[in-house]
Amino acid sequence: MYYRRAIVGDDNDDLRSGVCVYTIGDDSWRCIGSSTYSLHGRDLSGACVNEALHWVSSGYDGPKLIDQIVGFDLENEVFGVIPHPDFDSGRLNYTLGVLQDCLSATRHKCQDYVEIWVMKDYGVKETWTKRLKIVCSEVGLIIGAVQPLFFQRNGELMLQHGGTLLCYNPLTKTLRELCISGMPRSFKAVVHVGSLVSPQKLLKLENTEFA
Repeated sequence: MYYRRAIVGDDNDDLRSGVCVYTIGDDSWRCIGSSTYSLHGRDLSGACVNEALHWVSSGYDGPKLIDQIVGFDLENEVFGVIPHPDFDSGRLNYTLGVLQDCLSATRHKCQDYVEIWVMKDYGVKETWTKRLKIVCSEVGLIIGAVQPLFFQRNGELMLQHGGTLLCYNPLTKTLRELCISGMPRSFKAVVHVGSLVSPQKLLKLENTEFA
């Protein structure tokens, strides 16, 4: 999918995200109009769960500015609102991800704590559960916005914090940095599943070499 900021109407107040969809098999783009939900200024990578991409979107409900989770159904190519967890404060201020095949929401309070929530039953608001809470004073390290990646076999949770990979042990409540030689200063960690299907066949790029 591709997004561009579009101005709707005669003024600059109504900004929407124009949406185009790329089909791998046809090697073609299709523009399907604009979304009524603003994705401008957000992480546009999207969390893919239940065959839908998800973002946090800001908008106005009357005079009140609200945050909401927006999902894009990849099969039907429609947008919809997904129920969000009930936090203690008003603005949601979190990032979305995928953890153990569930939609996750990671919220942090600067220099205080990080909370990681998961939606165990997709689309059911009541199944949002606080999976764990990392308290900075307990781990002896000040952290801000983190992205949970996956749980390892030993139960530790791998996270990305800026240009650093961290491992958190929920049992001992300890946090350690994972040092990998040769890693660049800036990167984005992505969890993927191995496949025997060649990307050359999917993209029809028979003469292209993949590293």
